[in-house]
Amino acid sequence: MEYESRQVKWYWLLLFILFCSGVVYLLFSGNPYLYSHHELRSALSVGDVSQRQTIPSRPQAPEKLSPPTFYSRFNFERTAMEPGTSPRSRVYLEHEHNVVNMGDSAFEVQNVSGDSSGFYLSGKSPWVLAVGLDGKVRWRYKFIELPAERALLPVLLDDHSAYLMHPTGDLVALSKTDGRIRWVLDLAQEVVANPFIYGNDLMVPVKAEKSGIQLIRVQRGNGKLEGLTPRMDVKPQFSVSRAGADTLIFAADNKVSAFDTTDWRPVWTQTLTDPVKGPAVVVDNQIFVSTLGAKIVKMDVKKGKVEWETDLEKPAASPPAYLPIMHKLSFLDTSGALVTVDAKTGKSVWRYGIENRNPLVESWSARLKGTNIEEFKMDWLHKGWTIWSPCSERRFCIYTPGKGQLIQRVPLSGSPIALPISLDKRLVFFTQSKPGQYVVSQAVEEAEIKRLKAEEAKASD
Repeated sequence: MEYESRQVKWYWLLLFILFCSGVVYLLFSGNPYLYSHHELRSALSVGDVSQRQTIPSRPQAPEKLSPPTFYSRFNFERTAMEPGTSPRSRVYLEHEHNVVNMGDSAFEVQNVSGDSSGFYLSGKSPWVLAVGLDGKVRWRYKFIELPAERALLPVLLDDHSAYLMHPTGDLVALSKTDGRIRWVLDLAQEVVANPFIYGNDLMVPVKAEKSGIQLIRVQRGNGKLEGLTPRMDVKPQFSVSRAGADTLIFAADNKVSAFDTTDWRPVWTQTLTDPVKGPAVVVDNQIFVSTLGAKIVKMDVKKGKVEWETDLEKPAASPPAYLPIMHKLSFLDTSGALVTVDAKTGKSVWRYGIENRNPLVESWSARLKGTNIEEFKMDWLHKGWTIWSPCSERRFCIYTPGKGQLIQRVPLSGSPIALPISLDKRLVFFTQSKPGQYVVSQAVEEAEIKRLKAEEAKASD
């Protein structure tokens, strides 16, 4: 049999190469299902570590951005005043508690953010966990490993998204409901303080070129860089509070500074004798700070002038909580005692040794119902504002602000770690029952528990 020899024409080979190049270009160009290596790693890190997910389709960014749903100390002014105006009952019982199954991503919780959707946990581990109010882990996300002695930053929240941040500048926005990726951004810069939400942007603090800091503005709807603020003469690891529509108060080391956010220029800077503990507390035109030198200091918002400072028996363990109308401050000191101070004069009103032995060292203020005002002979003028605080071990207590009278002691299944999520007729605590074991505890008004039990009985009939 004879075979006819055939010669491959050069133009056929050229056409074949051009065809393959076109196919490869169309496959990789603008394909929404393909991720960069950074996004691919992030996508595979969502969900249970034992079940690697396929690359998720990206949810649509929300059409309208909502305000933050979580603030440290209940609000951006950091006053530790419970949100909402509805008064509460004094009788609470732990109606439900659920142990959190941390799975393979167990770690020591350092930061707890929370809203009505649940708790969002981070710490000295590359994992971030979303835990429902029922104590069940809804999703997990894993970053790259952390640098030595560093921790993941607190999770920021709005209605739709959870914003996760690595100290090396790795930012991820996830859907709060299922943990799916909305966007990923690598700033490739060290984050030097806790980021915060301001308007439509995430404000991420990084070191300025020579000294001080700058804030990188990231559009939280789509993860796009919006710009960089001018250099600010603020030390890293600052805390920030809001004072009016266009003013932010920065507290770092022994300096408190006000900045106008229209141009990010300083309005004033006040240097104190001792370092400040935590963020400044802003009430109208007043600023209150705790210092490590066992002082509470009051300043004026407009000029930063010190109006008074009071010496304490022991340093405050946290910034003070503000009690409105009666104009008082409450706080736990480093010995575990509960203290109140007159916010007008700075004079100590009373100090009560409650021996707090919980990780949570902050008090907060909330209102009681009229029946409780009568029962404990409180002044009607002050509308039932009372002091709520962790006390002894695995408990929180309610006290009258005038004399420190104990109104109620509520046992929990664990020691509170953070301020509770405030819901109608209930407070939800994230607690620790023993090292490495965490519990979500729901303290519910007694009348509400009776109603729930009646409904359960009726449903079972």
